[in-house]
Amino acid sequence: MSLAPLPPNEPFLASYVRVLRGKENLSDSIALFPTLEQKALSTPPTLTEFERRQLLNFPDKEEEAENIRSASSGSRDELISLALSNPSSLSDTELGLIKRNFWTKFTSREIQERINSYINRTEEITDRIFHARDAAYLPGEMDLVTAANKELWRRHTQRRDDVQSKIGGSNPPNEAPWLQDLSRKFKEQPDLKTSGYITLIDAEVQKIDPKRLDLFQCTLQGLISQTMLNNGVLRNLLNQTWELFQFNAP
Repeated sequence: MSLAPLPPNEPFLASYVRVLRGKENLSDSIALFPTLEQKALSTPPTLTEFERRQLLNFPDKEEEAENIRSASSGSRDELISLALSNPSSLSDTELGLIKRNFWTKFTSREIQERINSYINRTEEITDRIFHARDAAYLPGEMDLVTAANKELWRRHTQRRDDVQSKIGGSNPPNEAPWLQDLSRKFKEQPDLKTSGYITLIDAEVQKIDPKRLDLFQCTLQGLISQTMLNNGVLRNLLNQTWELFQFNAP
């Protein structure tokens, strides 16, 4: 028995690395999903290890083991345990592997395909897929990506601030005049306050599962970091002053 079929052009599963790398055909994945969904929601133990990996977008067991050996001297269980309990003990390479669900680094084409899939997805079908996935995770697996993202972001900000402390806030000559002027004001007026970026979280988004909202916020932090790199903020004192504020709109 299976649940209702997915639309034949369902875009979210197209973002699966298993599909992008030719491990599975997209139409086959779409057709198979209701069967995996039924098993995950009714009797999770009946999912085979291979079916669980199909649903959760993990590599096949042998490929995953090879990817882990290439990135770490630890086992899968050891990486999971450290990511959840002591992520600072893991290398950037190990955290990056965990962040990608144990896949090797994405190509630029794969990144663009994943972005396109996210843009075109529908909330109803995506919620359905996530609901089935949540039931198939082993203990600790669901929190892995978030834990890895948080630690990598902490390291990024630490390295950024270390560079900033050496630079001392000097501005390259090609920066926009308004940015140079604003930076001078912060040097002259240490108590000057500014928010930097504000994100308004509307009522519908506030209802999203906290884990998915956290993943969105990590992605948003990366987007803002890239924006700050492009407009010069990361190269001057503003990177220690501007912050991201998230406001729950009514």
